[in-house]
Amino acid sequence: MGKKHPYLYTQCQAIHARSMLPCQDTPSVKSTFSAKVAVACELVALMGAERLGSEPHASNPTLTVFSFRQNVPIPSYLAALVVGALESKRIGPRSHVWCEKEMVEKAAWEFEETEKMLSAAEEVVGEYLWGQYDILVLPPSFAYGGMENPCLTFLSPSLLAGDRSLANVIAHELSHSWTGNLVTNENWEEFWMNEGFTTFLERRIAAKVFNEKERHLQASVGWNQMEDAIRSFEKQGKAHYTPLVPELKGLHPDDVFSCIPYEKGSSFLFFLETLLGGPGTLDGFLKAYIAKFRYGTVTTEQWKQFLLEYFHKEVVKLYVLRQKRIEISIQVSNGVLEEVEWEKWIREPGMPPLKPMFDTTLADASLALAEKWAAVQDISSTSQFSSDDITNMSSLALQYFLDVLKTKPPLSVQVLEAMEKTYSFNRTENAEIKYRWLRLCLRGRWSASYPLVIELLSKQGRMKYIVPLYRELCECGEEAKAMATATFTANEHFYQMMAAKKISDILKSSGCF
Repeated sequence: MGKKHPYLYTQCQAIHARSMLPCQDTPSVKSTFSAKVAVACELVALMGAERLGSEPHASNPTLTVFSFRQNVPIPSYLAALVVGALESKRIGPRSHVWCEKEMVEKAAWEFEETEKMLSAAEEVVGEYLWGQYDILVLPPSFAYGGMENPCLTFLSPSLLAGDRSLANVIAHELSHSWTGNLVTNENWEEFWMNEGFTTFLERRIAAKVFNEKERHLQASVGWNQMEDAIRSFEKQGKAHYTPLVPELKGLHPDDVFSCIPYEKGSSFLFFLETLLGGPGTLDGFLKAYIAKFRYGTVTTEQWKQFLLEYFHKEVVKLYVLRQKRIEISIQVSNGVLEEVEWEKWIREPGMPPLKPMFDTTLADASLALAEKWAAVQDISSTSQFSSDDITNMSSLALQYFLDVLKTKPPLSVQVLEAMEKTYSFNRTENAEIKYRWLRLCLRGRWSASYPLVIELLSKQGRMKYIVPLYRELCECGEEAKAMATATFTANEHFYQMMAAKKISDILKSSGCF
């Protein structure tokens, strides 16, 4: 942002650590490490590790040497390095936020509640074992919302909404300190063991910090995102990418990456929690699971076996303590888990075999408003809407509103114009709302929105936003294809490598080049 110094950052997940250092580049191998990094005196180096301090270089006065140590064994994909003109501000007893000085105050305010989330996570899954929990806000080319590098979470600046409405990503990334970083998927087919568990834990934190209804709204929004991702893969002839545990032989893990392991995995755990008794039922299990598998790796089959053994032992133990009162619990718990359609949840492509019963209290107003807009036939009937419709809606509720509209037939240009006049979505600074709104505009072939799409694609490198926008822009006709091609050509070197490859593949398959 300062336009004066260079900036370097790494992204090793899934299998890119091999391009940075010699390693067994698989999550099944873990190591501790120490490091010294020499950089120009004007710059700061950080790693995913404990900071040990800095000192002048012994023989070169233009360099500073930063030292690091990671005593918890980590897989290669969690190796992380950043160098830039970085500054920090303390935001909690064990946390600093790091970024370029131009946005350090804004970032510090946005993520001020980090310690509250960290403490809530400890209540659910036990002590945080990594020492510091720092946050790094990266330049906008960063391809992900966040990356759970140990001791130093990497975050996209797209989360700086100015109202803390997107700070739930912090809850997700810090949850990885237990599920993913401490207990790790044995291979990338088992990716849901990282992300499904982490998404589930993120929403347990939401329940503690906010309330249970907020947790259910987050799950409802996630379910809609999963439906969208599965439809997209099926449309591309890639339904084999959609099982909870896909077959990756001959495939690059980056090519299969989507929200499916996050949301299908979290929904599976939510379903099991409901079967076993409701909110909090899995908390004791999660602590025991992490205690058993921490510092190592795990597969779906190992988790399933441990789950069955845990709940069998748990109810038997309670029965011994409390006699007849628990006899029913033994029969119910065992019977419930025997009835789970394990193979359908784990191996079959497409949507899960059933949808958990989410509380819709916080989603009902969004759903009702979306249904009213979808039913508009005569443009004169849009006068029934006003900006008051959304005044009291949270960011998440607005996301749900736009997601529901995306499942309906495309809105006409006239209806989209009326919605923009009413709600001013074009001017929102919230990236989650902005990209959903622009996707609706593209589906309606509203050409006046195309410059806004191009503007976002030119300023933002987060794949969650730019990949669907490129794909849907290419579906809007030859003129839109030409705009997509020109935008990619101008920004190819701005995008992270994985993002650039995905976009290039979209343009090729669309006949752009």
